[in-house]
Formats: sequence, C-alpha cells, structure tokens
Amino acid sequence: MSNLIAFGDSFTWGSDLSDEFILLGNTEPDSVLLEEFGMLPNKPSSLTWTSLIAEHLNMNYNCYAKPGCSNNTITRTFLDKVDEIKSNDLVIINWTWINRWDFYNMDDDEWITLRPTSDINEQSKFYFSYLQSELWDKWESLKCISMVISMLKERNIQYFMTCVDDLILSSDYHSPKYIKELQSNILLDINWFNGKSFVEWSKERNYPISENHHPLDKAHYEAFKYIKDRNEFTR
Repeated sequence: MSNLIAFGDSFTWGSDLSDEFILLGNTEPDSVLLEEFGMLPNKPSSLTWTSLIAEHLNMNYNCYAKPGCSNNTITRTFLDKVDEIKSNDLVIINWTWINRWDFYNMDDDEWITLRPTSDINEQSKFYFSYLQSELWDKWESLKCISMVISMLKERNIQYFMTCVDDLILSSDYHSPKYIKELQSNILLDINWFNGKSFVEWSKERNYPISENHHPLDKAHYEAFKYIKDRNEFTR
C-alpha cells in the first residue's frame, strides 16, 4: 500500500481536535502549553483533513508535522525523510507562517524555533526586536519551498501544498525582483481554499475555532471535502 506523507505545523498535527490526548489531568487540551514546552500527544490526530484524504485514498498515513514549527523545520524534516518516499506515495506539505525562524543552539545541540507569539527566551526578544523583517521572512521561506518543490519534481513524487500565510505570495511590499522571481516559481504549487488560507477560510465560514486559533473537527472535515471535490489526485 502506498503512503500519504504529511509535513506541517499544528494544523497538520491536529492540535485541539477532539481526539487529542489529554495531558496533566486537564479536562481540555492546552496546545499553547503543549507547543511551548514540548509536551505533545504521542501521535497526530486522525481527524485532520490530511488524515481524511489518506483514508479516502486508502493510503497509509505518515504525519511528520510538528506544532509550533517553522518552514525551516518543515524543510529539514522533509529532507530527513525524502529517501524513504516512493514514487507511488503522495506528499502533502502545509507551509506555516513565514515569520517563524530557526537558529541552531550549539550549547544544547538543537534547532530552536523563534515565534512572535513567544517571548519565553531572550533570543526571541532580540530577534523580533532587531533582526526580523518581512523581506527576510519571504526570502527564507521562499528558498525552502522552492528547494522542496525542485526535489519533489526531480524525483517524480506527487505532491500537494498549502500555506497558512498569504504573505508568502504578497508583492505589495518588501518584494524586490529576486523575491518576485521566487514567488513566480512557486505560484502554481500553493493551493488555497477559495483564495484563502485554511485558517481564514474556516473563520469566514464560521467553523468552530479553538482559543488557540486552531480550526476544529468541522473545519477539517469541510476542508477534506473541499480538496476531494477539486483535485484529480483524490478521484
């Protein structure tokens, strides 16, 4: 049996969906706590639209998403797994917000993701105060996406991509020629939900959203139907 292999962040992992494990004796999952301190359920949700696509296609589902991660993390995870992907597999990548950024901590021998919603460390405060910019965000994420697309095409692997951040293709500001060239390179490979990201599309339709801004079960099921009805690979 072929595999559907999913990469992404909490929206692909399925944070706050009804089958998320309950930790620390809480009656409700607290994904902010889970994402910030690394206490995650031991398996991804089976209720995400990516999982429902796998079930619909009768494919094994392998999810390598990581809540709270960056596009750098998604790219490294893909590169770690790419040699295991077969030509009859399907890869789904849901790219995350472009203002998340990774740096390598040599003291702890690990990559750390910095996010504007997190000020729990001095690195985040410094980065978002003095170094981060929309131009840098676009440059870093567009390079990642372009490289992954190139590798997928080179290996003749079928893929489907979305992005939660429409800034990735925005050319209103901070888009010199080199950015526009990369945007043009990935334009046809990023799929949207009626022109919107999954989150904004869910909000527009008043689907339930968690306090942590995660679309819930209904939204994922409707997203599954939206994709199933509009793409050849789901036939």
